[in-house]
Amino acid sequence: MTDPRSQPVNVPGGSNATYGPIRREDQHFRIDGLAVAPTPIVVDSFFFVLLRGQIEKSGPTAGSEIQDADLASATLDITISTAYADGQVDEPWTVIIPLLTRTWRPDAHIAIRDKDGAHVEQLTTDGFNDILADMSLLSTFTHTGVWTFQFVARLADDRCLFAISLTQYLKGGIEQPPAPRVPVS
Repeated sequence: MTDPRSQPVNVPGGSNATYGPIRREDQHFRIDGLAVAPTPIVVDSFFFVLLRGQIEKSGPTAGSEIQDADLASATLDITISTAYADGQVDEPWTVIIPLLTRTWRPDAHIAIRDKDGAHVEQLTTDGFNDILADMSLLSTFTHTGVWTFQFVARLADDRCLFAISLTQYLKGGIEQPPAPRVPVS
């Protein structure tokens, strides 16, 4: 019999996102919904993400009350891996950015809204927050395959705000998997 705790738990909303790699019970941001549009993601055009939820101040462990000041230094780890039709799988790679309203690249932005819908610099502990992201993946640099995106938001003390995983098939401009990487000695 399979342990139900080991089964992926779907994130509410209209995507195939699941909680993880950190258990939902150990996350401080209670997700109300996640939407990704269009789904599946289309390369060479913008796609949009809306994550709505609220900070649970007390959190899953005693003595771990979160303050707005804690959220000013939150980061978002984005880990990406790709599986190809021939069975080859890329080594995952990670980018870490501040979880703040900002331009990440010319074609990638993150905006945060508070409970009143006002754009704010960071997440707040006062009610619902929306995290909005828009981005474009260029086919010139995108290999066709099944892409897995893991998003883990953390506080400076390593407490987890949210951890979700989203898998999408992307039709890129590069059909062959990349050549295997050869370690440099």
